[in-house]
Amino acid sequence: MMDEITMWMLWLAVAVILVIVEIFTSSAIALGMAVGAVGAFVAALVGASLEVQLIVLAVSMVAGLIIVTPLMRRYNGLIKSDTESVSNMDALIGRMGTVVISGDDPYDFGRMKIDGDRWQVRSSDGSRLSDGQRVEVCGYESIVLLVKPVNK
Repeated sequence: MMDEITMWMLWLAVAVILVIVEIFTSSAIALGMAVGAVGAFVAALVGASLEVQLIVLAVSMVAGLIIVTPLMRRYNGLIKSDTESVSNMDALIGRMGTVVISGDDPYDFGRMKIDGDRWQVRSSDGSRLSDGQRVEVCGYESIVLLVKPVNK
């Protein structure tokens, strides 16, 4: 039979392996099981019998699954993008900004400011943009934002 020192090493190894599995799967199940292995590791460290270690394993594994699964679901929801989320240039469509440098003619590029960043802009309808004018982004061509004036 394994002695106490060997058992805590075994539970620690199982916990580490389960955390590694969780890193590659991100399903929260392996992490909940790792919580159980850590519980059994602590029980083995204090000198509990194998039966007590297995009971602690089961109880802490269930508790780990109950606690960890909703947390991981919430965390994964924060980092996973769905098909409806927008990014890059698409995220600018509908945003409002202020023209800071107007172009000399309707098809010349001006500049506008959105959240402290300056973007190259051009009027979508060919109208002239003026300094200080409020505009809304309605599209883009390459790296140039197409804007339309916002009526006050």
